[in-house]
Amino acid sequence: MNPIVETSEFEVRVFTGKESVEVVPWMSLSPEALFMVSSRFEYPLTPEIFIEYTKRANSEEHKFYSVFKKENNQHIGHFEIKNISKKHRVGTGAHIILSPKCRGKGLGQELVKLLTKVGFSVLDLHRISLSVHTINYQAISTYVKSGYIIEGLIRDVLKFEDKRYSLYQMSILRHEWKV
Repeated sequence: MNPIVETSEFEVRVFTGKESVEVVPWMSLSPEALFMVSSRFEYPLTPEIFIEYTKRANSEEHKFYSVFKKENNQHIGHFEIKNISKKHRVGTGAHIILSPKCRGKGLGQELVKLLTKVGFSVLDLHRISLSVHTINYQAISTYVKSGYIIEGLIRDVLKFEDKRYSLYQMSILRHEWKV
């Protein structure tokens, strides 16, 4: 499949569904890990449930992408851009996940930069937002280093194992983006 965005090291391709057998285990290493990536799904997540989720999505408002290393065609990441409004030129990053083998190597920031490039260059968005758990310090740091700004706190919005969790709302605007 042809890449929709590429750098010297990586290619972003449209998610085909085949990748779900890799993406699902990355997301659901444990109930807590799945909750940190998505409050939408219940543990254990299966490829079949994930594929059904992708099929139910409105293809104009929700796009799914896979990221591959060029040198060896290794699938290293997944992200989605949803809530896309062509009228307002906005969208929301979601299910931003890196293969566990690739974590701790600075590739998370590259993944976020690729998501941002797709949003601004391919989808022609003006604003990309995302929400992140306030206790997900590594993700928050990665988003900030990638140019995203914390806009606000959404207090006690999610519940997991009888405990409440808050989210930061973050975003980047096209003019803040550094190619």
